[in-house]
Amino acid sequence: MRQKELLALGIFDSRSRLGDRLELLLRRGRTFSPRVSGSRMALTVAALLGFLIGSSLTPRLLAFAQQSSFDAVSIKPNDRSPGGGGKAGPPGGILRYRPGSVAGTASAKRIVQEAYRLTDSQISGGPAWTDDDQFDIDGKAATAADKAGLQGMLQTMLAERFKLTVRHETKEMPVYVLTVAKNGPKLIDATPGDESPIRITAAQGAGKEGLAGYFSTRASIQDLAAFLSRGPLVDRPVLDKTGLQGFFLFAMAIRADEDFLTQLGDQFGLRFEAQKAPVDTLIIDHIEKPDPN
Repeated sequence: MRQKELLALGIFDSRSRLGDRLELLLRRGRTFSPRVSGSRMALTVAALLGFLIGSSLTPRLLAFAQQSSFDAVSIKPNDRSPGGGGKAGPPGGILRYRPGSVAGTASAKRIVQEAYRLTDSQISGGPAWTDDDQFDIDGKAATAADKAGLQGMLQTMLAERFKLTVRHETKEMPVYVLTVAKNGPKLIDATPGDESPIRITAAQGAGKEGLAGYFSTRASIQDLAAFLSRGPLVDRPVLDKTGLQGFFLFAMAIRADEDFLTQLGDQFGLRFEAQKAPVDTLIIDHIEKPDPN
């Protein structure tokens, strides 16, 4: 584990489709016999009512589907990204979520990771620029959508602006399964919704007395697992199997001579078990650089 390289990191911010199409329930031109039974007539009336109700709901369903898109979104190349010839920011960049909006500077690969809630090891394909070039993103929803809703909007944006097409495959790969330790969790509750960036900072005089730096955040276990999965803290995806909900305070000193996951698990009553498991992976079949706006 490359402890020194980890200290350069310092920031972490932290799928909706319309249902099946309505089909025609009754065929035109059908005639009814005078001898038709009352039960058959009742079934026919029920079918007609179902059709009429379904038709009346169509505008609402369409409105719901439209909520998977940003009300307004701006995408511009970032000249400071490696592909732009300037000074690089954090590897892959960062997106920050607030109710109803998402903004930041990130590579196309990182945006795909965020949109589909996957790790770098779960995504393959695509040209080199998807890693190298970064873009300034500013998307605003019509409502105060939560993070999951905004990630769905990112998927729509990628399809419309980046012309992204993908396919999914399930592969068995090495993972860390995150569970609660035998003696239970040792977590401090944080204010609900009080999420803050995950930070890894170098300690002053790093190296003295074995102290390498500090790890701190207020986050959910799910976001912690997603952060760890991105590397380079760990070399494989972390699957959250704790069942713990809510936000917690994580703050600890990083010892240079100890394994980071061991330190994290011991201090907070968590367990990281190396296993192999089927994992959803995404293959980029096609992607284009978006026109700036």
